[in-house]
Amino acid sequence: MQYHNDLHGADVAQMAFLFIKDGKLDEIGDMSHLDMVCLLISSACHDYEHDGFNNAYHVNKMSQRALRYHDESVQENYHAAESMTILLNPEFNFLEAFSKDDIKMFRKRMVGMILSTDMAKHMQDLT
Repeated sequence: MQYHNDLHGADVAQMAFLFIKDGKLDEIGDMSHLDMVCLLISSACHDYEHDGFNNAYHVNKMSQRALRYHDESVQENYHAAESMTILLNPEFNFLEAFSKDDIKMFRKRMVGMILSTDMAKHMQDLT
């Protein structure tokens, strides 16, 4: 069984929930309800439909994913785009209850959180 699967997404979302619940994120400041929802959804979706290969594999193979995302954070861009596509599907779209500004902020933060899981850029992101 590959590591990047639905159980992994649920595990990361559960840890995010516990960090929120136990106040472990207090040092970064007050989190709005939108921040919390975004963190939980991003955690669950950060490896959505992971195919078991890493970014270097996709770039070297010149896969459709690599071509689509110009060799930049290939998997992470895919996870974010596919997850937003599902969330905007009328059958699953809980975002429709949000204001337009909140939807834009949710999307910006969700994409940013998922893209930040690219370990090749981790040190750059920290600085």
